[in-house]
Amino acid sequence: GGAGRGGGAGRGGGAGRGGGSGRGSNSLTQQKSKRSRQPIFQSKSTELTSSTALEADVKTRELTAGKDELDSGGTVKKVADELFGSSSGISNNDLRRLINARVPQKMTPYQVEETIANLKHALSSMNVAKKELISSAIEAEKVARTGWQRALQSTRIINADRVVLKNKVSQLETDQMIWKDNAKDSIRELSVAEERIQALKDEIESLKEKLATAENSRTEATI
Repeated sequence: GGAGRGGGAGRGGGAGRGGGSGRGSNSLTQQKSKRSRQPIFQSKSTELTSSTALEADVKTRELTAGKDELDSGGTVKKVADELFGSSSGISNNDLRRLINARVPQKMTPYQVEETIANLKHALSSMNVAKKELISSAIEAEKVARTGWQRALQSTRIINADRVVLKNKVSQLETDQMIWKDNAKDSIRELSVAEERIQALKDEIESLKEKLATAENSRTEATI
């Protein structure tokens, strides 16, 4: 009858459950092969460095400074203020005074000559001022064109840096996904290992029962 209890060894089929560890070995192999994928960004070429951000900041500041210089320079306006200022003799008030001046019906030759001389002086000053203003406007346009060329070049460089940074961020996101997959694989491996441990515990319990049954049988046989 004790041997009948030995049929409890049939429960040792729990060791058969240990066959789950066999399935676990296959899954472990697959998981290890998946974990062999290493994040690509570990190469130095894709590392994010503070110097990259610093260079982008410097370029941005240069671009902003150039824009502020163009906005606040007002070269043509400064030249116009100097040429047509209140002390130039050809300011708006001076010209308005000449235009609105009433000419007496009777003028002495001296007054006529003086009036003509004043008009000639005003016209001459206007002509000189016009030439200087045109020259200053041309020079300001050259400076503006040069500034905009620099701005466009800086914009292209900054855009190129933005593309590089975007690619690095995309690579980091890919690496993050790989790490998440690796973490999931590790959790699966841990679960499989726990199942194997439980299967071994069940097998040990079965062996203990078989041992106890064998000892009982030996004792009965001895008696």
